[in-house]
Amino acid sequence: MSNALLELRELINNPNTVYDFNGHCGKYLKQSMEEFKSMTEIIIDTSLNNLKARRNYSLEECVSLYTDSIVCCACGARLKATYNNGVIVFKQVSITRPDLSDEQCPAKPYIDGAPFEANIYFPTGVLVFTNIFDVPDAPKRLEYTNGWSLNHLSGIANITAHLASQGYGYGQMGNMSVDIWVNNLRDQIIVTDGCLEDMINDDMMESQHTGHPLNAIQLNRKSELDSLKKDFKMMGSISLCVWRWMCADVATLGGEFTREENTDYVDVQVIPGTWKLTHQWTTQQPDVSGIASKLVLID
Repeated sequence: MSNALLELRELINNPNTVYDFNGHCGKYLKQSMEEFKSMTEIIIDTSLNNLKARRNYSLEECVSLYTDSIVCCACGARLKATYNNGVIVFKQVSITRPDLSDEQCPAKPYIDGAPFEANIYFPTGVLVFTNIFDVPDAPKRLEYTNGWSLNHLSGIANITAHLASQGYGYGQMGNMSVDIWVNNLRDQIIVTDGCLEDMINDDMMESQHTGHPLNAIQLNRKSELDSLKKDFKMMGSISLCVWRWMCADVATLGGEFTREENTDYVDVQVIPGTWKLTHQWTTQQPDVSGIASKLVLID
């Protein structure tokens, strides 16, 4: 078995080794692989120093038995390595759902940059935006499971859909502030980075100082803000201590809703009906756009 373990060590350290992740891990792949190789090295060392088994395992068996598993940062699935025809293939580990083993990562659309989307019904059109409302992110039996974790893109997608079904808009953000904009027809709402105008002013000052023109991303941000100022009104800002924004109709909040001290609230009057939420902040490339989320009346 020691020979096969040494073969395994050589395999995982060979830069030409081919891996198949079935679409899992996404932009966190490098980090996941560094952890996988580090932990597998420890397992190999421990096994070499404590050889008690008499059986001569093959390389294929060693890959299955003596490698660490990894967790997909996009969907939360635990992946175990197998070896097949010169390729290390990571398959989902599920005792209750063995049929999942060959499925593509369900979060792949979000890995590729797709926004989170959901439809929300606002019965009166009188909305309150704030940092967070005291409502559960998931059905009780699913709370704190991988499929509903904020650490995974699929968890954010599930939370977005669940909260929307309860009448709440939600966008996962960072430690920042956001501005709430409403257009003149009151059938669109846009949530932007609270520092968007400051970023653009910095871009302009740097451009004037260096003599270099604004790049494509900077021009895009400036165009976004110019368009907002023309057709929208900024209604207020929210500080996101809990790294999200939320909104709801006053009918959803009910008569028992009270505003807490030291918490930002922005009141908005729009047309009642069904609205489509598109939240792109979590999946877009950093700094490409200052727009985090859009809400548009669809019915």
